[in-house]
Amino acid sequence: MPGILPEDVAGGLVIRDAGGVATNPPNVQNAYVPSAAFISTCELTALPTDCTARIEARQINAIVSELIALAECFDANGPWDCNSLTNLCAAFTVWVEEGRIVVDGVSIVGAGTVADPYRVGLIDCGSY
Repeated sequence: MPGILPEDVAGGLVIRDAGGVATNPPNVQNAYVPSAAFISTCELTALPTDCTARIEARQINAIVSELIALAECFDANGPWDCNSLTNLCAAFTVWVEEGRIVVDGVSIVGAGTVADPYRVGLIDCGSY
């Protein structure tokens, strides 16, 4: 299924196999390989720096969709400002300000001010 990872038909090379092992293919630069503990349902791929690589419209669409979905996860009501390059930062700021910080299953709430100090709150699992 198409996603944000480059497919083999676009020149994508496997940088981490299904078992979580880094493959270190030649000509692939600046590709982050997560640890083996990070679970993925597919092999992770990246594009090489030679002329076999192709960025396809469906890959760009998938990347944009992932970013918008992340923003929506942080701030379900938006907005997405089409003239801004700081949408993810703005959405994450809302997420933090709404007290959705969870540490070890415990929600940390409050603005961190004298009037509204940080405190342990109840987790509302239905809101995210």
